[in-house]
Amino acid sequence: MNSQGRRHGFTQWAGPARGMPAKVCFVVALLSAWMGYRSGRASEKVALEKMMKVKAMFPNVKRDSDMIGRADTFGDNGGVGSYLTLRYPLLLLDASTGRIKCPSKHVAFDVGTSTASPTGQRFIREMPGLEALHVFGFEANPFSANTIKFIGDKTYLNNVSDAFQTFGSLVNLAKANHYLKELRSHHEQYTMTNVACSNREGYTQFNLGNYANIGTGGFFELTEGMKKKVFKHSMQHFIGKAVVPVIRLASFIEKLPADLIYEVLKIDAENADVEIIEGTGKYLSKFKCVVGEFGGSTGPEEHNQRYVMTRQIKKHSPILQAAGFVPHPRHSKGMNQLWVNRALRAQFTQSKGNLCFSKEIYRHNGNKPLSDEELVRVIDGTYQAE
Repeated sequence: MNSQGRRHGFTQWAGPARGMPAKVCFVVALLSAWMGYRSGRASEKVALEKMMKVKAMFPNVKRDSDMIGRADTFGDNGGVGSYLTLRYPLLLLDASTGRIKCPSKHVAFDVGTSTASPTGQRFIREMPGLEALHVFGFEANPFSANTIKFIGDKTYLNNVSDAFQTFGSLVNLAKANHYLKELRSHHEQYTMTNVACSNREGYTQFNLGNYANIGTGGFFELTEGMKKKVFKHSMQHFIGKAVVPVIRLASFIEKLPADLIYEVLKIDAENADVEIIEGTGKYLSKFKCVVGEFGGSTGPEEHNQRYVMTRQIKKHSPILQAAGFVPHPRHSKGMNQLWVNRALRAQFTQSKGNLCFSKEIYRHNGNKPLSDEELVRVIDGTYQAE
């Protein structure tokens, strides 16, 4: 057997050596074949063990084919088609509890966070530090979600990526450091999930808005009159539509640790805000406050002319009141409303600040949150506008 007979982990018979008897050649060939068989079986065993380790990471996947599948999109007109779907890892689960690993006891939910208004960044500004707060961002628009995810991460965009002209170098580093300062400085405090939130789950079409303001994207399309009013100089810059996954926040919260403190549920979903609080279910009462653009979905008729409403939206007040919330008198009407949880009054008296604001409320209050004392007066019914 020559030195070229061994390759790729198995033994190869190289032919009879000169002068070797036929019987001996036969025995040697038989042993060689047996060794190759054993070696091949060992390789199969190693491969099988590796495959089982991979499957252990996906306990709900019974077969390899379960990694891909088919899903029908839902819509107000009976759906818009079927799509190939793929399972992929989203968030690391704790091996002992099966719940999402969260480095902080305090969490904030930023639902609908376009690049024009990443409110979660302001949350981090008020509570910096890995153990102080973790923000979960939810954005259906893949352009916005991935922009915030990658540009906000210093491992993707930095001086080295700029110097070596990687994909990160296509982004203006100076502007990224300016507009996403907190996210880039504390990106480990922020988790972006590219998904829409609603009161049902599946897949649906999502309007991507206009390049001049992709924050106008949502389930409902802008009316032609509103498009011409807002985008009169960029009517040709509407991006189109995409099919996006949709979840209920209740399904997400079920996977979080049970002892978390929910600082705020901030929603900016272009007329779908009410469906999101519906989808939060019994967990809605866990939040210290809820901030949303409810005035756009259930306000005066002129507000509803912003979008082509393909389904009826419920009123938000009964849902929030049933969960124990009261409106802030100064922020109870219009596009930005603040509702405070009466049952969690004690948390406002014991804390050293709160996150009960949207971008607009934050700015109107001098770029700072409302005081805890003011929110306690709102709960007690003793608040009087100054």
